[in-house]
Amino acid sequence: MKRNLRLIGSCDASTGSIDRRYGPIRPARIVLALVLTVGLLLTTPRETVAQNEPERAEMADESQRGDTETWLNLRPYVLDLWGPRAGIGAGLGLVVNEAFAESDEFLLTVAPALHERVYTLSYASGGTPPHGEQDHRVLLVSARHAYTTRDWFYGFGPASAPTARTAFTLRTFQGSARLGQHVLGDRLFLQAHGRVEHYRLTDANLPNPGDATAEDQPAVTAAAAYGATAVPLRTTGAVLGLDAQYDRRDRAYQTLRGVLLQGTAERWIPVGGTTFSFFRTDLGIHAWIPITGSHRIALHGRIARLIDINGVDDLSGRLPHIVTPVVDGRQVPGFLRDRYTGNDAVVLGAAYEFPITNILAFNVEGYAGVQAASVYDDVTTQFELAFDSSTRISPDRDTYPLRPAASIGLRVGPQFRDQSYVDVAVGVGPDGLSAARISFVQRLNRARPPHHASNRWRR
Repeated sequence: MKRNLRLIGSCDASTGSIDRRYGPIRPARIVLALVLTVGLLLTTPRETVAQNEPERAEMADESQRGDTETWLNLRPYVLDLWGPRAGIGAGLGLVVNEAFAESDEFLLTVAPALHERVYTLSYASGGTPPHGEQDHRVLLVSARHAYTTRDWFYGFGPASAPTARTAFTLRTFQGSARLGQHVLGDRLFLQAHGRVEHYRLTDANLPNPGDATAEDQPAVTAAAAYGATAVPLRTTGAVLGLDAQYDRRDRAYQTLRGVLLQGTAERWIPVGGTTFSFFRTDLGIHAWIPITGSHRIALHGRIARLIDINGVDDLSGRLPHIVTPVVDGRQVPGFLRDRYTGNDAVVLGAAYEFPITNILAFNVEGYAGVQAASVYDDVTTQFELAFDSSTRISPDRDTYPLRPAASIGLRVGPQFRDQSYVDVAVGVGPDGLSAARISFVQRLNRARPPHHASNRWRR
C-alpha cells in the first residue's frame, strides 16, 4: 500500500471571523497537534517521493496502477490563526484518502482558539471527480463538537439593533449521516439525511438597557429579556429530512450560463431536555445570464421557513435562537455576523461577474453586487416588497421591507479543480461598512461538501 503526504492549505472564515465555535485555548492540545504533525512528516515512507516523479509513474504496470493508494493529506487551516470572534488560534486537519476504496475519505480536524474550539471526525464515500469517476452514490457520516463563549444574538426580527448584541456560551454536539444519489446524468441529486443535535446554553453576557439610546431601548430590552430567560437551556433533537438539487450550469466555477435549484425539507423531533418542534423548508435558486465573453449577470434568491412550530412556553412560545434561520454577512456582505434572526428569511441578489486574469494556474475574477434580505416571524403576512436602508426599523410595523446591501469582491480558483475557490468580499449595509468576508467555498456541484469546513451551528 502506497502513501503520499501532501500539505494543503484550507480555510473557512467570513465577515472578519472564523466559522468555528469557541472555548479557552489549551496549549497542551496545540503542542499535541504539532507533535503529530512532525511525527507524520518523519514517518512518511520514502516511496512517497518516487510516487510524485512522472518518470517512475510511467514505468508502473497496469496492475500497479489498479492498486488502491492511501493518501495522507495534512491540512493547516491558515485563516484559523485569528478572528474577531475566535481570537488567536490554530487549525489542523488530517485527511486519509482511499483507505478502503478509491473514492472514500476520512477526516479529523482540531481547531482550538481563544474563544472557541471545534473538532470534527467524518467519513465520506463516493461522489464525483476528483474523489471517484463512476460513483453516483454518496455516503457521509460525521461527528462534531463545538464550544463558544461568543454565540452572538441581536434579537428576533428586522427591528433588532447592533447595540442589543448578547454573547451566549454555547456547547454543541452533532452526529449526522447522509446518503445521496445522482440521477438523470448527474443533473439531479437526491439525498436523505438524519442528525442528532444537542445544544447547551450555559451563560449569557447581556446588553445593558440603561446604556442604550432611546431609539435602541426597545430592541435592547427585548434581547436582554430573552437572554435572561433562555439560560440555562439544554435540548436534544433528532432531525430527519430530504435534500434535492437540480444543476443545469455549464460548469461549477466561473459559470457563464445555467440554473441551479436547491431545496431542503426536514423535521425537528424533540428527544430530551427543553422540548419544541418545527418543520423547516429552504428553497434557493441561482441563475447566470451571459453578456459577452466571460462577463455575465448572476441572480439568486432564497426563502427559508419554519412552519408547524411548537415553541417553548418560557420563551413566549418562541423557538430558541440556536435553531432559527440567520441572515448575516455570510450570505449578504455588508451585514454583521449573526445580524438578523427570525422564523422565516428572504434573500435576493444580483451581481455583475467578470474575469480579471489567470496567474500561476489560478483564475481570478471580480464581482460587484447588490442584495436585499430580511427575516420575519411569518413571511406570508409580514413581507413587504420595499427597501429600507435606514439604521433602525420600528418594531411596531405590520409589514417589514427588505434591508439592502452592496458589495465588491474577488474570487480565486484553481484551474485544475473547479469545485473550490476563495471568495473575498467587502460590503456596506444599514449598519455601515462590514469587515472583509474571507471564505473557502466549494460549490454543490458534487454532493459531498468540504467537510473540513465547519457548518453553521445556527441555521
